[in-house]
Amino acid sequence: MKTLTALTLWISLAFICTPALYAQPYGTALGARIGTETGITVKHYLNSSFAVEGLGLWYHQGLRVGGLALQHVDLDRQGVTRLFAGAGLHAGYDGRKLETDKLTAAAGMDIVGGVAFIIPNLPIELSLDWKPAWEWTGNKGFSLQRAGVSFRVMLD
Repeated sequence: MKTLTALTLWISLAFICTPALYAQPYGTALGARIGTETGITVKHYLNSSFAVEGLGLWYHQGLRVGGLALQHVDLDRQGVTRLFAGAGLHAGYDGRKLETDKLTAAAGMDIVGGVAFIIPNLPIELSLDWKPAWEWTGNKGFSLQRAGVSFRVMLD
Protein backbone atom coordinates (compact mmCIF):
# COMPACT_ATOMS: atom_id res chain seq x y z
CA MET A 1 0.00 0.00 0.00
CA LYS A 2 2.87 2.38 0.80
CA THR A 3 4.39 1.72 -2.64
CA LEU A 4 1.10 2.49 -4.38
CA THR A 5 0.72 5.73 -2.39
CA ALA A 6 4.29 6.81 -3.22
CA LEU A 7 3.81 5.98 -6.90
CA THR A 8 0.55 7.95 -7.03
CA LEU A 9 2.24 10.92 -5.38
CA TRP A 10 5.15 10.88 -7.88
CA ILE A 11 2.84 10.62 -10.88
CA SER A 12 0.66 13.45 -9.53
CA LEU A 13 3.69 15.68 -9.01
CA ALA A 14 4.92 14.92 -12.53
CA PHE A 15 1.60 16.04 -14.02
CA ILE A 16 1.44 19.14 -11.84
CA CYS A 17 4.99 20.23 -12.71
CA THR A 18 4.99 19.36 -16.42
CA PRO A 19 3.47 22.63 -17.78
CA ALA A 20 6.05 24.73 -15.92
CA LEU A 21 9.19 22.94 -17.16
CA TYR A 22 11.89 25.01 -18.82
CA ALA A 23 12.47 24.19 -22.47
CA GLN A 24 15.57 26.31 -22.98
CA PRO A 25 18.95 25.91 -21.30
CA TYR A 26 20.32 28.77 -19.27
CA GLY A 27 23.14 31.17 -20.18
CA THR A 28 25.69 30.90 -17.35
CA ALA A 29 25.71 28.91 -14.09
CA LEU A 30 28.13 28.81 -11.16
CA GLY A 31 28.45 25.97 -8.70
CA ALA A 32 30.39 23.27 -6.92
CA ARG A 33 31.64 19.85 -7.94
CA ILE A 34 32.07 17.04 -5.45
CA GLY A 35 33.79 13.77 -6.28
CA THR A 36 37.26 12.38 -6.77
CA GLU A 37 38.23 16.00 -7.43
CA THR A 38 36.32 18.79 -5.64
CA GLY A 39 36.03 22.44 -6.52
CA ILE A 40 34.17 25.11 -8.43
CA THR A 41 32.54 24.95 -11.84
CA VAL A 42 31.31 27.63 -14.24
CA LYS A 43 29.25 26.52 -17.22
CA HIS A 44 28.15 28.72 -20.13
CA TYR A 45 25.93 27.76 -23.07
CA LEU A 46 27.04 29.16 -26.42
CA ASN A 47 23.85 27.89 -28.09
CA SER A 48 20.99 25.52 -27.22
CA SER A 49 23.17 22.38 -27.21
CA PHE A 50 26.83 23.44 -26.90
CA ALA A 51 28.44 24.67 -23.69
CA VAL A 52 31.89 25.40 -22.29
CA GLU A 53 32.82 24.68 -18.69
CA GLY A 54 35.66 26.00 -16.55
CA LEU A 55 36.83 24.01 -13.52
CA GLY A 56 39.02 24.78 -10.53
CA LEU A 57 39.57 21.45 -8.75
CA TRP A 58 41.61 20.15 -5.87
CA TYR A 59 42.16 16.66 -4.54
CA HIS A 60 44.18 15.10 -1.73
CA GLN A 61 47.59 15.87 -3.29
CA GLY A 62 47.11 18.45 -6.00
CA LEU A 63 45.27 21.22 -7.77
CA ARG A 64 43.97 21.51 -11.34
CA VAL A 65 42.29 24.10 -13.52
CA GLY A 66 40.72 23.10 -16.78
CA GLY A 67 38.25 23.76 -19.51
CA LEU A 68 35.78 21.50 -21.28
CA ALA A 69 33.72 21.78 -24.47
CA LEU A 70 30.39 19.96 -24.03
CA GLN A 71 27.74 18.80 -26.50
CA HIS A 72 24.26 18.19 -25.01
CA VAL A 73 21.37 16.03 -26.25
CA ASP A 74 17.87 16.30 -24.72
CA LEU A 75 16.38 13.13 -23.25
CA ASP A 76 12.91 14.65 -22.88
CA ARG A 77 10.78 17.14 -24.78
CA GLN A 78 11.10 19.80 -22.10
CA GLY A 79 14.90 19.82 -22.21
CA VAL A 80 15.36 19.38 -18.48
CA THR A 81 17.18 16.03 -18.67
CA ARG A 82 20.19 16.08 -20.99
CA LEU A 83 23.02 13.71 -21.83
CA PHE A 84 26.35 15.38 -22.47
CA ALA A 85 29.79 14.44 -23.72
CA GLY A 86 32.91 16.42 -24.43
CA ALA A 87 36.61 16.92 -24.00
CA GLY A 88 39.07 19.51 -22.75
CA LEU A 89 42.46 20.26 -21.23
CA HIS A 90 43.74 20.68 -17.68
CA ALA A 91 46.90 21.89 -15.97
CA GLY A 92 48.07 22.16 -12.37
CA TYR A 93 50.34 20.42 -9.92
CA ASP A 94 50.49 16.94 -8.47
CA GLY A 95 52.24 15.84 -5.27
CA ARG A 96 51.99 12.10 -5.98
CA LYS A 97 55.24 11.70 -7.92
CA LEU A 98 56.70 8.51 -6.50
CA GLU A 99 60.42 9.36 -6.75
CA THR A 100 60.26 12.60 -4.74
CA ASP A 101 58.08 14.44 -2.27
CA LYS A 102 58.15 17.55 -4.47
CA LEU A 103 55.23 18.91 -6.44
CA THR A 104 55.31 18.24 -10.15
CA ALA A 105 53.52 19.91 -13.01
CA ALA A 106 50.42 18.11 -14.20
CA ALA A 107 48.89 18.63 -17.64
CA GLY A 108 46.68 16.53 -19.82
CA MET A 109 43.43 15.95 -21.61
CA ASP A 110 40.01 15.15 -20.14
CA ILE A 111 37.13 13.27 -21.72
CA VAL A 112 33.74 13.62 -20.03
CA GLY A 113 30.30 12.08 -20.28
CA GLY A 114 27.26 12.33 -18.07
CA VAL A 115 23.70 13.42 -17.48
CA ALA A 116 22.39 16.82 -16.35
CA PHE A 117 19.01 17.67 -14.85
CA ILE A 118 17.55 21.18 -14.63
CA ILE A 119 15.19 21.35 -11.64
CA PRO A 120 11.80 22.71 -12.80
CA ASN A 121 10.80 26.09 -11.38
CA LEU A 122 14.21 26.56 -9.72
CA PRO A 123 17.41 28.03 -11.21
CA ILE A 124 19.37 24.86 -10.38
CA GLU A 125 21.14 22.23 -12.47
CA LEU A 126 22.45 18.95 -11.08
CA SER A 127 24.81 16.76 -13.08
CA LEU A 128 26.55 13.44 -12.67
CA ASP A 129 29.58 12.67 -14.81
CA TRP A 130 32.56 10.44 -15.43
CA LYS A 131 35.72 12.30 -16.46
CA PRO A 132 38.71 10.08 -17.31
CA ALA A 133 41.99 11.85 -18.02
CA TRP A 134 45.14 11.28 -20.03
CA GLU A 135 48.09 12.75 -18.09
CA TRP A 136 50.95 14.04 -20.26
CA THR A 137 53.25 15.12 -17.40
CA GLY A 138 53.78 14.14 -13.78
CA ASN A 139 52.10 10.76 -13.29
CA LYS A 140 51.87 10.01 -17.01
CA GLY A 141 49.17 7.70 -18.30
CA PHE A 142 45.42 7.21 -18.13
CA SER A 143 43.31 7.85 -15.05
CA LEU A 144 39.86 6.28 -15.25
CA GLN A 145 38.67 6.80 -11.67
CA ARG A 146 37.46 10.43 -11.92
CA ALA A 147 33.77 11.06 -11.36
CA GLY A 148 31.68 13.72 -9.71
CA VAL A 149 28.38 15.42 -9.00
CA SER A 150 27.95 19.12 -9.79
CA PHE A 151 25.41 21.53 -8.35
CA ARG A 152 25.06 24.80 -10.28
CA VAL A 153 22.92 27.91 -9.79
CA MET A 154 21.82 29.60 -13.01
CA LEU A 155 22.87 33.25 -13.13
CA ASP A 156 20.93 34.14 -16.29
